[in-house]
Amino acid sequence: SAVEEFFLRLQDAKEDDACLVLPEGTYIMGEQERNSSILIRETYRELQTYITHEMAVKGAKRIIITGTPGIGKSCYAFYWMWTLLKAG
Repeated sequence: SAVEEFFLRLQDAKEDDACLVLPEGTYIMGEQERNSSILIRETYRELQTYITHEMAVKGAKRIIITGTPGIGKSCYAFYWMWTLLKAG
């Protein structure tokens, strides 16, 4: 499915000028109505550092991200998955 294709190709995305750019022909969640790039907000990097610290230093096993609709939780999740894929 297009959603599976999105997740399979997420690891091939590249960072370009504060955007995570998916490979050509790949769209967010496989929906052509959506873009093929995600703005990497500075908050995403800060949150990534915080979560890494909580897990590595404090031994956190679970992290819950909450917020109002439209705040960017899903885009952050895609960014987080991409960073994990890059790290191996």
